Amino acid sequence: MFFRGVGIDAVARAAASAAQADATTAIADAATAQAAAEAAQADATTAIASAGTAEAAAEAAQADATTAIADASAALAAKRARIKTGVYTGNSVDNRNIDIGVDLAGKDNSFVTVAELGTSPIVWRIEYGQGDLSMFDDVTDQSDYIQQFTVTGFQVGASSGINNNGVTYRYIAFWEEP
Repeated sequence: MFFRGVGIDAVARAAASAAQADATTAIADAATAQAAAEAAQADATTAIASAGTAEAAAEAAQADATTAIADASAALAAKRARIKTGVYTGNSVDNRNIDIGVDLAGKDNSFVTVAELGTSPIVWRIEYGQGDLSMFDDVTDQSDYIQQFTVTGFQVGASSGINNNGVTYRYIAFWEEP
């Protein structure tokens, strides 16, 4: 019996030792699992914080874009293109002022075009014209046509293409106004 008792005790001790080793491994595995869970929770917290930061950044960008659009709209609304059309009858007098009721000399981006319907080329002048030169759609610049912009409209020369006695001319004036 003694032999058997020693053997049983040894087996019991070995089993207890093995059980203790398994318990230690299980505790270590649980600790690793707990550390992994804590790391996952920290990652989730960081992701939530990052998402909040990204959402705040997106909202700020949207607010900036809205402000930029509002500023651009206000700038466009502040300056508007104006157009005036009309007719005058030529009298062959040089330096003749055509009164259209608009200070084209004081406006930005002024443009005037004049034509006798169906018979002459279109004559035009822009704000930055040189001297009394006018531009044509089919020939080189010419003098004595639209000579300048004035405080009441524009001035024409004595040229028969823009101020022939008794001939009716049509004009279109464009300008920018704040």
